[in-house]
Formats: sequence, C-alpha cells, structure tokens
Amino acid sequence: MRLFQAFVFPVACFFMMSSAYAGTQQGGGAIHFRGAIVEGGCETRAQNQNLQLSCLQNNQMQTRQIHVNEATGQSLSSPVAQVQMRYLDEQQSRAEVTITYN
Repeated sequence: MRLFQAFVFPVACFFMMSSAYAGTQQGGGAIHFRGAIVEGGCETRAQNQNLQLSCLQNNQMQTRQIHVNEATGQSLSSPVAQVQMRYLDEQQSRAEVTITYN
C-alpha cells in the first residue's frame, strides 16, 4: 500500500495533468483579418455653442456646423456620421457627444 501511495499515485496524477495540458494546446489557431480603412474618421471641433464636423467624403473635405441645441437628446444624421449629445448633469455644464460613423 505504501508503494501505491509513494509511487503509483503521483505518477498517475502526472500523466493525467500532462494529457489535460496537451488537450488545451491543440485548440489554438490563428485569426486573420483583411480589409482597409477607405475613409478616415471626422475631425471634430467645439467652438462656443457649435460643433464643427469635417469629414473626408469622396476625396473632398465636407464641413458641417451643428448647434448644440440641434444635437441635444436626438440624433442628427449626415451621409458620413450620426451625432448625438446628452448632458451629464442637471446644470447642463458637462455633455457627452457620441459620433457613430455610417
């Protein structure tokens, strides 16, 4: 019985652990992505109560002015992006602008 505890049991545990480790290694692989960014994102500037979006569209820079009141609580769509603004506090001193590209 001491032989079993001292030798056979540890050897059996070793083989079980090594086979479990080998099983996790076989599930590996590689993921490949292909594609290109056709047009980059818009350049955004905040001035006073306006948000200025300058977007490259068909190799021409398109600029759009959006007043803060237009974007508050609603979505404004353009051919390139959708703009939405929401206030973070009741005093309306801090806001979050989300630009989602089409």
